[in-house]
Amino acid sequence: MPSSRATFLPIFPTSQKNLPIDATADDDLWARAIIFAYVLFGALALALAVSWQNVFDPFVRHDDYPTVFGEAERYYWKTESEGRWLNYWYIKLPFVLPTQVSFLLYLTAWSTFAAAFATYTLGPRVRVFPGARFLLAWLIVLCPQAFDIAQWFNTVMPGIWVMAIYALIALFGSRGLAIGMLFVFVPLAFSAYNTYPFYLLALLLCRVDHERSLGDLVRVVAVFVLAFALAMLITNSLNWYFHGVFGIEEAEWRAPNYIEGVGDVLENLKTVTRFWQDVLSIYGMGTHV
Repeated sequence: MPSSRATFLPIFPTSQKNLPIDATADDDLWARAIIFAYVLFGALALALAVSWQNVFDPFVRHDDYPTVFGEAERYYWKTESEGRWLNYWYIKLPFVLPTQVSFLLYLTAWSTFAAAFATYTLGPRVRVFPGARFLLAWLIVLCPQAFDIAQWFNTVMPGIWVMAIYALIALFGSRGLAIGMLFVFVPLAFSAYNTYPFYLLALLLCRVDHERSLGDLVRVVAVFVLAFALAMLITNSLNWYFHGVFGIEEAEWRAPNYIEGVGDVLENLKTVTRFWQDVLSIYGMGTHV
């Protein structure tokens, strides 16, 4: 009889017995659903525990007001300067959610993404210590960047739900479906916040219990690059149609340095270097480079 164990083709030669995989473990929808349910409970409980004050009396940043009051015309300029069309269309909906409801929906969406990420990357067949999936979900929930962007929860909430829904599709659907759906969800995520598509890429690349091969890696990255190019094309086309500019015109207060020569490239590289130094210093709790 053929073996019931899965075959893994790693990028670099290694012994399959060294992989943390139990190929005989159940890996059906029910197994994933059960793991996801208790990880989601833990992730949401932690999110509420660290944010309980903001649940009852949400702090709203000044540039989150257009969403709070449903004033889409005050947000319209960000479609040109930041390409955030999904957020703009959300604000144009014929209803306005109370800030408490929006914050709870934001926490639910982020916790759902964190739990789905942990369950997908460490599936039922991955041999891990008890609580490992909880720990991974908690690390995502407590990510400093997530806390930073949560200050604009009213506006970014739709984008978080886009990521959460994609993570659920990846978790309960086939890998081929998850890769193909990048063409839908990368443009949506990009139109909410430009860095959100990379969360979707990380989700696919971090999974442990699947056939790890160079071909799979190339397929995922190639589809993501095409989907990202599609996202930029859609956003730039919308800006050209509505604003007369094919691209994203950076706001002046961001002090953009447009490339007109090699000197501008070098200056921008210095800015990028300073940015990552600040990121490591702030989010890395004092780490210096």
